[in-house]
Amino acid sequence: MGHDKQAGKSLDPPASIKKKQGAQRLTAALGLNQREVVSLVGGGGKTSLMFLLAETLRAGGHRVITTTTTKIFEPKADQTPCLCLGEPQEVVLGRVDRWRHVTVASHRVSHGKLQGITAQAVDALWKSGRVDYIINEADGAAQRPLKAPESYEPVIPACTTVVVALVGADAFAGRLDEDTVFRSRIFSRLTGLPLDAPLTYEAIALIFVHEAGLAKGAPGSARIVPFVNKTDLDHGLERGREFAKVLLNMADPRIDRVVLGCLQADPPIADVVFS
Repeated sequence: MGHDKQAGKSLDPPASIKKKQGAQRLTAALGLNQREVVSLVGGGGKTSLMFLLAETLRAGGHRVITTTTTKIFEPKADQTPCLCLGEPQEVVLGRVDRWRHVTVASHRVSHGKLQGITAQAVDALWKSGRVDYIINEADGAAQRPLKAPESYEPVIPACTTVVVALVGADAFAGRLDEDTVFRSRIFSRLTGLPLDAPLTYEAIALIFVHEAGLAKGAPGSARIVPFVNKTDLDHGLERGREFAKVLLNMADPRIDRVVLGCLQADPPIADVVFS
């Protein structure tokens, strides 16, 4: 006999179902269409977002590849069902057919990391037409909440349709130094904010829209979705909303929303601020 249900009482759904429902809100919050190539840039949290989003999409019956055009830590078994290292494209696509979600990289390097694949290899996988979503981590931030890109980054494939650019809510109360901003000197040069000055919403917003900023090199047709992570911190949600207003007031046509949330929370989305 199965477990009896208590008549007249509504039972809470299992934790796994609640987590899936919460994660599905993430897909809607990002405004994803039926097929997308998502490149992740900016501050810390990109890897967490990549695998959370991949699991959401896979659970919805989609075929998903997670990958990087830089380096990532080797994923754990609960993050990806299949890791493809240096395998030919046809083998990778066959594994996608079987597993629905695979992670693709070139080879293992030091410190538990994987070397990614080229932007051209991402384009070729997409052009195969056999994948619904590719999620690519396109730069690194050394776990800082905010960053500015070096000359050789981010590495955004030409097939990218959405750039999700992250900032941690802890940056809003920080200063322009290397403890808070990865490549702080570049950030200072691009925004005009002096080193060691308190970070401002205006300076952070500028790095999202600057031609040499977080989305540098993205296709002109790509949408940009800013994501404020760690809104569970004190005043994080309030500051995230204030920042969103400043960013949206810049009226960049590529940006129609700012997503606020905490990738370690359930659900991961706290709010979406639209232009």
